[in-house]
Amino acid sequence: MGIDISRYIKPRYTFEEIIEHQKLPLEMKERFSVEIIRQAAGLSKHNMALAFSGGKDSQVVSDLIERFCPDIHSRMYCVFGNTGVEFPESLRFARKYGAEYYGGRFKETKPVLLQNDELRYEFAKKIVAQR
Repeated sequence: MGIDISRYIKPRYTFEEIIEHQKLPLEMKERFSVEIIRQAAGLSKHNMALAFSGGKDSQVVSDLIERFCPDIHSRMYCVFGNTGVEFPESLRFARKYGAEYYGGRFKETKPVLLQNDELRYEFAKKIVAQR
């Protein structure tokens, strides 16, 4: 893949740089993303987990890891945060995807209601009051 991406990799990016990166060819975006994933994996001393929503972004990250970083994928967990408001089709999809691509490393979390409302923001208090 004769494209040098090293000049694109750095710790922080401005919005202007992000906009410029979005204009890069797909092959460069893939290589760039895989390099960032590998760097993140190299920093972790613990089991890694992919926060999986079932949406397009988490599917793309999962796919990149599986195709280009099988060593990372084989030990990575996939965590689906079930907020309790997903459509039934979304739940079925996330569970099927997790079982197929992660097996026993797929975990589903569910929200737990607090015994006492500890809401700091007015909008949250209004939403809870509607129950």
